[in-house]
Amino acid sequence: MVDRHVYITQIGSGNRATATQTAPNAYASVHQDGTSNVATVKQSGVAIAYADICQLETANSAEVTQGGVTAGNMLRATQSGNANTISSSQTATTGENGAILYQQGAANRMTLTQTGGDNLANLSQTGDNNTMTASQSGSGNRLVWAQQGDGLSNLAISQSGGQSVMITQKK
Repeated sequence: MVDRHVYITQIGSGNRATATQTAPNAYASVHQDGTSNVATVKQSGVAIAYADICQLETANSAEVTQGGVTAGNMLRATQSGNANTISSSQTATTGENGAILYQQGAANRMTLTQTGGDNLANLSQTGDNNTMTASQSGSGNRLVWAQQGDGLSNLAISQSGGQSVMITQKK
């Protein structure tokens, strides 16, 4: 049975949202309130895919790609401020991948790639001009990473199978 849903709410001017779903059980929700925000959601594969994106203020961008062979992916992303960017790619092969991504401030960049299964990531940054890059492959990885401040360095975290990391950076 095919069960796909896309819900888009846009308030303001110049906002754009695109959702492409070929996964048989896909759900995408995009809420944009402000000006010139862009959201792109691509969900493919044969497993369940869930994406919930909320962008507030001006010129934020979110690009989410999810696919799965036997397991699904879940993502919740929220950005408030100006000129923030989130890029996330999740491909589940065994066990479900999940991510919660949050940014507040201006000109922040966040990139998350998860392949494999049963990987969880919770990334958060508050401030301006911060960058986070994380990659998890294999299965059973856990990552909690929080940054508060301006211009914090990108630690570029990469984990491969069964790893667990918790990092907090403040400036």
